[in-house]
Amino acid sequence: MSFFSRITPSVIAQVQQQNAQNQQQFDALNTTIGQLNNAIQNIADRQPRAFTFLNLQNNGVSANVAANTIIVAGIPVPNGYRGRVKDFNISFTTSGGTVGFAILDYNARNILQIITPNINSSSSGFGDTVLQSNTCIGIIGTVQGNGVLTGYLSGEIEKIQ
Repeated sequence: MSFFSRITPSVIAQVQQQNAQNQQQFDALNTTIGQLNNAIQNIADRQPRAFTFLNLQNNGVSANVAANTIIVAGIPVPNGYRGRVKDFNISFTTSGGTVGFAILDYNARNILQIITPNINSSSSGFGDTVLQSNTCIGIIGTVQGNGVLTGYLSGEIEKIQ
């Protein structure tokens, strides 16, 4: 029996054992990297993101409405998120009547809460109106009248934990 024939089986066994250990370590490392990626994604999801709730800046809407009538609805807050309206601008050029902001249901068919009633000219400001998942903000007629309306509402959305 040659020297190589006696050494080779033990060397092969050692290399196979090391390969198996390396594979286990690689699998453990891969699992850990996956867990870290998930944790980072969860943290990123919880950070507030800029969101435009309503944008009529370039498109004036002609409104001739009765009181408590929905004129235009914004973009609904996605399911699993909460929205905060932080900035608003509205202009209602009118000879009579007023408009206001309201929280609407997801389908924009029902007024859930009137936030700012009786705007009859230009108005802007900052606020912190909270919108829950599947609701949206809209502009409603609060006193019967007519006019041309433009508006812009922005803020942020964040994932609900």
